[in-house]
Amino acid sequence: MKLTFLGTSAAEGVPSLYCDCETCEKTRILKGKNIRKRSSLLVNDDLIIDMGPDLYAACSKNNIALNKVEYALITHCHFDHFYPENIEVRYRRYQLKHFPTLNILANSSVFFKLTQMGYKDEELYINRISAKLYKNYYFNNYVVVPIPANHAHEYGMALNYIIKHNNKEILYATDSGIYKDKWIKKIKDYRFDCVIFDGTNIFSETSTNHLNIEGIRVMKKKLLNYGIISGHTKIICTHFSHFGLPLHDDLVEKLQFDNIIAAYDGMVVNI
Repeated sequence: MKLTFLGTSAAEGVPSLYCDCETCEKTRILKGKNIRKRSSLLVNDDLIIDMGPDLYAACSKNNIALNKVEYALITHCHFDHFYPENIEVRYRRYQLKHFPTLNILANSSVFFKLTQMGYKDEELYINRISAKLYKNYYFNNYVVVPIPANHAHEYGMALNYIIKHNNKEILYATDSGIYKDKWIKKIKDYRFDCVIFDGTNIFSETSTNHLNIEGIRVMKKKLLNYGIISGHTKIICTHFSHFGLPLHDDLVEKLQFDNIIAAYDGMVVNI
């Protein structure tokens, strides 16, 4: 699997629009890998996780067209993860030629936002699939399994996703706080080659809805205890807020002590 990190920030982006903290001010000067757009992940060239407000900018910067994308996995309806106007531009008046139907796997709160735009699904070349927890969804060479996330309970709970492709398994675990033990028992038979964790509050205080470094360590220990991950599992952290966030080079150095890779916008990882 080829994983392309189109964005790696939390909701406010880095630098944050109205912020003059040390991280944001240094980022405006240094730019490069310190600049972070809202989180999104492209798997190979035909599956995407989350479609937030920076998707156009991310694809433009990385010379990526989404015309081959057939599957969109949306974690939840918060604006930084689902910006429905990204779907609106699929309307035929904006396009020169036909492209594949986009199959959207999500919960009802995401589809409510989509409905509010007033288009018929066939006008946008989309197919809605209501996610059911722990169910296997077969998308060509992928098997996708939605699992519960400890986040966005006011919108019916966010989703995280297990993706299996060509004998490789990954867990996309953002946005989420620490998993409940009963959730982990449900996935104990998986052996992940890669886990992508929420790093929203990486070196600051956090809530039950997100993770910091202590929370990531707890999650790693839980998954290790069940044999779900091993020393060979690639651990990646994404979805960083500017609160207490070091500049990228410093972040890389600090996370190395825990054998964690700090994602950055445009990063490509092959699993």
